[in-house]
Amino acid sequence: MKANMISFVKKLVPVFAFVCAAVVLAIPAKVQAEETAGECLVLVINDQAGMGSIESYYNGQKFTDSISVPQGSVITLRAGYNRRCTFEGWWMNNQLYRQQPNVDVTVTGPMCVLTAKFDQQMSYNKQAEQKFTQTSWVNQNCRFVKGKEVQYVSVTSSLVLQGEACINAFNLVKEDFTIARTYNITFTNQKKNEILKKLDAPAQFVMQIPAQLQAANREFRVISVFEGQPTVMADEDTDPTTITFTTDKGGAYAMIYKDVVVAEPVAQ
Repeated sequence: MKANMISFVKKLVPVFAFVCAAVVLAIPAKVQAEETAGECLVLVINDQAGMGSIESYYNGQKFTDSISVPQGSVITLRAGYNRRCTFEGWWMNNQLYRQQPNVDVTVTGPMCVLTAKFDQQMSYNKQAEQKFTQTSWVNQNCRFVKGKEVQYVSVTSSLVLQGEACINAFNLVKEDFTIARTYNITFTNQKKNEILKKLDAPAQFVMQIPAQLQAANREFRVISVFEGQPTVMADEDTDPTTITFTTDKGGAYAMIYKDVVVAEPVAQ
């Protein structure tokens, strides 16, 4: 009897060791997967606000403009177009993703830009076409403040998908603000036809805040990243539709905002 028991135990030892090894190996793998999942900053943009409307959802909750979610999350997008307009499609990071107005998107990477694009029907008259064009959100919306121009220098800005290093730099200094847009701002010496990394002296610039981002009691700032170093700049004007800031640096920029809670007056 004792011999049989010893034999039975010996048979169980390899099985038990295998099970324990499997459990031990599985735990680090799960932890590692969770650690490498990371966050994804999602920007949802209506490229022609005058031609249609968009809605975005995460886990059934509606959000506006931007949200930070775990990589691999699903974002639900809805688009509706106005009379005599057409829906062209959803673009993901400047690549056509789907031409259907209602889609689910699995987002990956540190940043994902989802853009809805619309167009007018060809039969629409020129006056209406011009009106719609004027309401389109303009990517090249950074300019010198009037009267503060630098001779022979032009400034252009473009909406871009910034890399992980820039996003990390933005996150270091944005505090409790939300990243709404990211850009590249470029200075060009028109006389010499060359790109300038920096101006000879700081100059004042103004950027238009997209209409869909404008809201009461909302504070905006700008972050620049130059040679890896982020700098936060407060809005220097009181116009709720623009941001004015002073810099001498080109490169990566972010527009950030925070909704300010206004205290209710105390009843007497």
